[in-house]
Amino acid sequence: MERVWFAEVSEKNGLKTKEKLIETGIMLFSKYGFEATTTRMIADKSGENIATMPFHFKNKKNFYKKVLEYVAGDVSATYKPIYEQIQNIESSDSWSVDKAWDCICELIELQLVWAIDLPNPEYLTLIYWEQSTNLDNFSPITDVVCQKCEETLAFLLTKYHPGLKND
Repeated sequence: MERVWFAEVSEKNGLKTKEKLIETGIMLFSKYGFEATTTRMIADKSGENIATMPFHFKNKKNFYKKVLEYVAGDVSATYKPIYEQIQNIESSDSWSVDKAWDCICELIELQLVWAIDLPNPEYLTLIYWEQSTNLDNFSPITDVVCQKCEETLAFLLTKYHPGLKND
């Protein structure tokens, strides 16, 4: 199924300018990266006047950061159920090796599904650009997908192998 971009259906759905620009930014930054994507390209593809970029986002760098934050929020919503499940088990203090193992498996499966079967493949590409651009060490998508997942997996492994704890 071909993805329909907000910018392509904006007139029918009455989407706001910022939303159109962000969706267009996702599409173009994932394809060309930060350096090669111009504000003119974004304006043309979104159907907006080029003056809307500085009005809404000040400059291209701020706009890029907003795009990455938007994607990070969307990805974070994907992981929210598993993190809530783990938090609920932790707060109930009813950990068992089986529960830890189940959570480990669910988290790894989610990682695989996210990376392989992603409904928004441009998100994965944005992680690459986020890391290669290294714009002010700003990497919100990587933080959500990699760092938080790694911390959670380490936590789960200490529940699965209690001897791993560093007291």
